[in-house]
Amino acid sequence: MKNNFAQFVPENYYHVFNRTNNKELLFLNDSNRFYFMDLIKNKLEGFANVLAFSILDTHFHYCIYIKSKEDILMKINRLRKTDLTASMHDFLKEEDNEKFFHDLISTRFSGAFNSYAQSFNKENSRNGNLFYKTYKHPLLTGDEHIKSIIYYIHHNARKHGIVDNFLDHEWHSYHLIKANDKTYVDIDLIMKIYDGLPNLIKHHSQFLLEKDLEM
Repeated sequence: MKNNFAQFVPENYYHVFNRTNNKELLFLNDSNRFYFMDLIKNKLEGFANVLAFSILDTHFHYCIYIKSKEDILMKINRLRKTDLTASMHDFLKEEDNEKFFHDLISTRFSGAFNSYAQSFNKENSRNGNLFYKTYKHPLLTGDEHIKSIIYYIHHNARKHGIVDNFLDHEWHSYHLIKANDKTYVDIDLIMKIYDGLPNLIKHHSQFLLEKDLEM
């Protein structure tokens, strides 16, 4: 059985996703979408790299790579002492403790999601939880697994019947990858996994979703 709440450990890949309560809208406009993407980018900077993402009306998907412990220590040590969080202090005290490492990464995500929910609620005079329970983050094992999740993320709007052609969905990272736009994704790492852009394009041109295989 897939572990949707795997421990975050250095130099591993994960599929991070969640949805809203009761299928409420997560984004009401493009400003909301960019704000969400910027929060994820800023919270993960120095801790993890984004390989792919897709944001839909009621949910989101991210494929991420956790940086090495050495890179993360370097990031934290560059911060002012007043900017260190409780999870950073715990990690610095016992950097070999796997729980403290997991908590360090987990709080980066939860901080981004909480900030977005608070802003969204305030903007829309809304109360209560925006997201459904805790976000999921299964571990990805091997290049083929990673590729399958990147494909799934980019084709997610097609999976849900929102578009017939995955290219018609605007809010996913495939467009940025093809344009070599490194604003939100680590294109160099993606190219290493796919061994070049032509292989990524070829992979994405196939029909590999479960609903395709049933046709």
